[in-house]
Amino acid sequence: TIVHPIGDAMVDGKKLKQARKQKRLSVFALAAELYGAGHPRSTPTLRAWEAGTRQPRANDLAMLAKTLGVGIPDLMEPVDDTPAQHNNRVHAE
Repeated sequence: TIVHPIGDAMVDGKKLKQARKQKRLSVFALAAELYGAGHPRSTPTLRAWEAGTRQPRANDLAMLAKTLGVGIPDLMEPVDDTPAQHNNRVHAE
């Protein structure tokens, strides 16, 4: 089970990758910038976040947004909070 950093919201790996590319950073360069900011993360971890196979923690998400110069919502998948969608999430867990 993937642990979601903010409630049911999930980071959209495609948006994360797009933000990184707009900043003209390779995964290695982003890892180096995070390391320089005192928030070391490995390139395999960053790739997993972009692929959607892992989700960053809230503190990782905040540092990513700051480093990439975007807001946290810019990296998130849209959340459908209709009652039917909510019930599906509750019963799926």
